[in-house]
Amino acid sequence: MPRLNRKDNIERKFYHFSFLKDIRFHGVYLNSIVRYLTLYPFVRKPHFHDFYSIILITEGQGNINVCNNKIDLKAHSICLIAPNQLHSFEGLDKVEGIVLLFCQDFYVEEFSFVRLLNVFSDTISTGCNGSTRSLKISEKDIISFADIKDDLA
Repeated sequence: MPRLNRKDNIERKFYHFSFLKDIRFHGVYLNSIVRYLTLYPFVRKPHFHDFYSIILITEGQGNINVCNNKIDLKAHSICLIAPNQLHSFEGLDKVEGIVLLFCQDFYVEEFSFVRLLNVFSDTISTGCNGSTRSLKISEKDIISFADIKDDLA
């Protein structure tokens, strides 16, 4: 379902979770950023989708454009993107990390007792009218994520 931004007349794409064809299991997708961008280069361009994204940067620095706001990311940071937020991955060429995507059905079925979606609360309510979060995580916690990233490479 293409969308058109009246300001710059650039076509915007909308993706459903089903476009993901690899490493997807019951509504969750996990991959390295490098592999994700290699398999799906079209996500570098502005697009929307109907699922939640957690982008973890383990090495390097770059940026993600979310709702026309550039979010600078460095090693040990996480960016949260809610459904229906216009975003692009054009600035992630020099980073390593993990992409974790999940649909709401997966969350409700598997983790309804956990309040993970509360972390997304600022981003969820109004699409691009909400804010986008970037969180810093500790060195100790990043080591655990780095092990997962190494398994995905």
